[in-house]
Amino acid sequence: METALCAQVASRNPALADRMWSTVTVGDRETIDGRAREQARRLCAQCPLRLSCLADSIHNGWKDRNIVGGLDYQRRMLLARLIASDMGIERMQLRRIPASRIGVWLEEHPSWQTRITIANASYFRQAKRDQRRQRAASRLSPCEHATRDTTPITPPPNGMPVQGTLF
Repeated sequence: METALCAQVASRNPALADRMWSTVTVGDRETIDGRAREQARRLCAQCPLRLSCLADSIHNGWKDRNIVGGLDYQRRMLLARLIASDMGIERMQLRRIPASRIGVWLEEHPSWQTRITIANASYFRQAKRDQRRQRAASRLSPCEHATRDTTPITPPPNGMPVQGTLF
């Protein structure tokens, strides 16, 4: 039976494993060691149990700040959306199917890594556009926010012809 590479690291150096795959509490704050996280990602990419680890994570919907299968939560959710979309189901329905089926999907679609990298870049581009739009809207004066003229409409005096038609 194969052992996950993260388990091997944890058995030799638990503190290093925590820095690599989890968050570390410094004082009252949880922090992330970026260099250790990058090592974890590289190690996960070589792990023979990576796909089953990812399948379990997606099936269980783990929401945390940990690295699982070389992916953080955001990328795991992008992957879950991709899998659900390809299967023709909603992302939350992935919890109803066996994790082994998700693992089979990962094996049959080796391009998933490239696809989530593209989706992640697209997500951040859209987030930047949304931020710019919000900043631009906050700089407008209250008058510029009004989208329609609130001037009351007065009917023409009796006997005056009205030009044009409404219908």
